Amino acid sequence: MSEATWETMETLTGRPFRVRPLREDDTAHLVQIFENMGADSRYQRFGRPLPNPSPSYVWRQAETISQTAVQPHNFGLIAFADDDLPIASARYVALAEPYTAEFAISVRDDWQGIGVGRKLLHHLVQAAKTRGMHTMVASIQSDNEAMWAVARQLPQAARRRATDDIYNLYVDLTNL
Repeated sequence: MSEATWETMETLTGRPFRVRPLREDDTAHLVQIFENMGADSRYQRFGRPLPNPSPSYVWRQAETISQTAVQPHNFGLIAFADDDLPIASARYVALAEPYTAEFAISVRDDWQGIGVGRKLLHHLVQAAKTRGMHTMVASIQSDNEAMWAVARQLPQAARRRATDDIYNLYVDLTNL
């Protein structure tokens, strides 16, 4: 998927959405996704509920994500409903360990459970493999049933290692 390419996809319920690579100017879109995630979604994604973060804090975090995603060895995707409403994002960031990247997915609450995160993760895995990554890793709360359901559907070999209430999920990209 090139910078200018949009790809149209469908949810499990047949609802269309469009995906393109994340750009540096997507900060406002990331803020909008965050603002439409409830406390539980925020906890599952960020490891804490973040009930009332200041607008400037949210903006800075979103700006960091959008700027980081476009740097060499990193990559991100953003999804929009047909009415240009930002609904989800996924990204990976290269780690110090060679050929390894950490990934994360955020989906606004009203678009969860219908396959958006799964489709974004599949595209993200393909992008990481194409860009030379061998392993992707994510820290996932032990009770994050939605993310575990997505992980179980990955065609790649995946393993997990526990540290307290957090599991590190490792996805092997070398056998794609």
